[in-house]
Amino acid sequence: VTGAGRFGACLDINNDVWIIEHENNKNITKRKIEGIPPIIEISSVPNTIYMRDTSGSVWAMGRNYGGQLGLGHFDDGLTLVLAKIPCDFELPCGPPPKSA
Repeated sequence: VTGAGRFGACLDINNDVWIIEHENNKNITKRKIEGIPPIIEISSVPNTIYMRDTSGSVWAMGRNYGGQLGLGHFDDGLTLVLAKIPCDFELPCGPPPKSA
């Protein structure tokens, strides 16, 4: 389970990710993220959730007001967007860095 800002996420035993959203701690809703491979790890920062799939690809879901989704722009939307991040890095909750 991870969360920050207006939404959080949880990873279930089937490697599915569920988003829990709220508006000022009211109208709480949950939904399963569809259309992505099985996820093995999740982490979050305010208004953005990062997910690593079984192949090692990193996905991001969030508001993008700071460009954190890797879409090439800073457009802020009130709806969640999903973007595949083409990079190789450790999530904050991942294993410690490898020694040189």
